[in-house]
Amino acid sequence: MRQGGVSHTRGAGASWSPGSMQFEFTGSGELYATGPMTGSVYVFAGSGSRVVVHSDDVASLATIPNLRPVR
Repeated sequence: MRQGGVSHTRGAGASWSPGSMQFEFTGSGELYATGPMTGSVYVFAGSGSRVVVHSDDVASLATIPNLRPVR
């Protein structure tokens, strides 16, 4: 994961695909996370923001502090 970059996916409006999962950011400020499998940049605009993460990136984003999967 890296922080920074250009936003490819922002907010909860992203489309769902089989195995995709929504994550909620619980930290402060913004978080930019790049999915290592898809190269998508997921932008969490602030505490409480939610983003749909592609199934190929779910396992990696699950390891980031202050991100929690939404069931």
